[in-house]
Amino acid sequence: ETVRSARHFADGTLKIAAELARAAKLLTVGAGHSSTGFVTFREMAPAAMCHKMNLSPRPLCIETSHAPDARDLLWENVPKTATQTELRQGIASLGVLFLALAWTCAIQACFALSSLSTLEALGVSWAGRFQKGTYGYELLTSVVPIGLLSGLLAVLPFFLQFISTRYEGVKTQSAVQSLVLSRYFAIQMVNVYLLVTNGSLVAAMDEIVK
Repeated sequence: ETVRSARHFADGTLKIAAELARAAKLLTVGAGHSSTGFVTFREMAPAAMCHKMNLSPRPLCIETSHAPDARDLLWENVPKTATQTELRQGIASLGVLFLALAWTCAIQACFALSSLSTLEALGVSWAGRFQKGTYGYELLTSVVPIGLLSGLLAVLPFFLQFISTRYEGVKTQSAVQSLVLSRYFAIQMVNVYLLVTNGSLVAAMDEIVK
């Protein structure tokens, strides 16, 4: 009994290690075979029948759908497996969630880079020209951080699109745009909430100090 239990434990450990290795391969280099295929029908009735009928006794083994327009396909991502795409989408979604939660750091960085004390600490030679109360100082502390944050938000959609097409392996342009829109909208809402909250807190503190 002890030998049999040890053998079962070893087999279970090997299976877990194999699954972990497979998941690591899907997250990094990807799989070496495709799970996507296209079938062309000459008539509508056989196409409708195949779309609705049970193609395999195993559930979720084969999934059928109407083919998208050829112009909408990202052909370099078509050979990638559905498991790889779904797994990488989950990892990317977690990364975007972490980015949204840590977005306050990006806001603070934009305001810190436009601070006179930060510029002086970095050794910027022209930082001494901006004295408090001057027009240049007001421009530096009020307009520049908003410009930096707006530039960061302008670059963000291209970064999200790069993740969807190059890492996740999304197979259609419409699906890529849908992912980018939903994720960018979430980050925008977090950005607006943080700016309004920070502005309200700063104003309240100023009133308390006065």
